[in-house]
Amino acid sequence: MFTRTRSVLRSTDLIIAAVAIIAVLLAGCTSDDSTPDEPATTTSVVESGSATTANQDVVFGRGELPSTVPADFPIPEQAVVGATLVDTSRGLTEVILTYPADVPAIVEFYETNLQAFGYALDESTGTDANWTIDFSKDGLTGTITVSTAGPGLAQGSLRIVTAPAG
Repeated sequence: MFTRTRSVLRSTDLIIAAVAIIAVLLAGCTSDDSTPDEPATTTSVVESGSATTANQDVVFGRGELPSTVPADFPIPEQAVVGATLVDTSRGLTEVILTYPADVPAIVEFYETNLQAFGYALDESTGTDANWTIDFSKDGLTGTITVSTAGPGLAQGSLRIVTAPAG
């Protein structure tokens, strides 16, 4: 029990660190024609879920899949959505997920269900501890990563790229 709790806490710390790093990297991205008085992008932090409006290029969320994840995209029913990031200017959506299962079970779920919903599996490789799946459908591309987070627990990310808004 103690080991599992520690793994979950480390996973939470990892998610927080990843979101902080992404925020710092995005804050450093500016275009050459922006003025010092104008921010290059607008960011928003949303505690539960995320929403994108015309004046928000980057939206951070937590706890719900963003609306930019296709409605037919398969997510395991018991997966827990952690931090989310939507960058509409780059057509990018990233979601951190935790699964109450081991890596091979999660990989089997995605390989079966992605194809059932019409997604092409472009590549699927890895080990029992770490796996990467590249997929595509109708101009959308993406990557799912899954790694062991503890006994019977996996964590991963979903990255989807579509045509940027604008």
